[in-house]
Amino acid sequence: MLDVTQPPEVIKRFLEYVAIDTTSRLPDIGSTPTKPSSAGQVELANLVKEDLDPWDLSIMDLADGSFMVLIPASVGCQSRPHLAFAVHLDTYFGLPGKVQPMFFQCAGQDIVLPNSGTVIPAEDLRGLRGKSIITSMGDTLLGADDKAGLAAMVTAIRRIMTTGIKHGPLSFWFCVDEETCSLDATMLPKGVIDNWDILFTLDGDSKLGVIETACFNGLQLEIIFKGSSAHPGLAGDKLRPAVYAAVELADLIPRHWKSPMYSSGREGFVYLYEVVGNASQARVSCDIRSFDLKWGLLVAKRIIDMANNVSGDRLVSCETAVVNNYVNIAKAIKGKRSLLEIAARAHRKFGCRPQFRSARAGTDGAMLNLHYPNLPAPNLSTGARNIHSQNEFLVVEELVKLVDILMAMVTLKS
Repeated sequence: MLDVTQPPEVIKRFLEYVAIDTTSRLPDIGSTPTKPSSAGQVELANLVKEDLDPWDLSIMDLADGSFMVLIPASVGCQSRPHLAFAVHLDTYFGLPGKVQPMFFQCAGQDIVLPNSGTVIPAEDLRGLRGKSIITSMGDTLLGADDKAGLAAMVTAIRRIMTTGIKHGPLSFWFCVDEETCSLDATMLPKGVIDNWDILFTLDGDSKLGVIETACFNGLQLEIIFKGSSAHPGLAGDKLRPAVYAAVELADLIPRHWKSPMYSSGREGFVYLYEVVGNASQARVSCDIRSFDLKWGLLVAKRIIDMANNVSGDRLVSCETAVVNNYVNIAKAIKGKRSLLEIAARAHRKFGCRPQFRSARAGTDGAMLNLHYPNLPAPNLSTGARNIHSQNEFLVVEELVKLVDILMAMVTLKS
């Protein structure tokens, strides 16, 4: 069991980071989003810089509030692959982010958290008996997505600088607003990115050893219906309720495509996540997720056709917008899989069997690949589980081992 009075450095750092509320904020419709979207991300960025302050590191602040740490190769190691690593500072906008962490020793049974009746079921804890678990109190998320990756990356940088180990050229990117799909890869200096051979994102939701080499394409579709309001009793014949059109479309979508609750494996889905409005204006927002971009684009076109038909029947107008938030990382990785051995060998060194998988999610690298389609950007697991939920937890031993794995990766010759 972990001695909570003297936790390992990476765990101490993780506990400090989750104490800062970095919940990202969705922009209001029609408004210009602020960058970063929450003050907590600025506070956390400053704390991270303080943690790296003892060394004269090259820190590059970017206009969106993110920043990079650049470490040149050790003498004689300039020809090694240029490794880049990325984490994000924000946490999921759908749940409170002011965290009070708790420790448990996993006994293989349900873990009951004190607040909100939250339970981490035993089936989520299989194979973890005797391990140390960190959770929230149950009424917030934990924030291991992605503060586990953040703590590991900062701890690794500090260890690189204090030990004087030999390494190739290294870059570390601390992103903002990843959770709202607003990670802005255009902020990255092209001259820096061009030197990267591979980018490892530290943002996986699975047991340590899982290396994600494919992910969803992420399309966001918004339909805005515009109608007209009138007194329902005195001028009901003049009413053209936009909200009626929105509700009708919302009813049609799950009749034609699977929802996330009923899809698995390689299946795509349409997630209808918001329907808001009134008689004058109403909005339907949905995410379209698929490993095949063509499928997603076809679904978006068909939903738009349905929206136009509904608007015609309801005598309202209709506006639509499709945004491509991220792409499948598999295309960039294909043909450069030899670089994945850097991660695979490091995992094996510490008794952790690498498992290459597809992620039913997006990644930081998937957003980067929108602008840099040829940069391989696999995603590494950190020991976090059940992200974006109140029963999120972190396996302490896995995060501690991740730091050792990162150190092995940066010291491998090829």
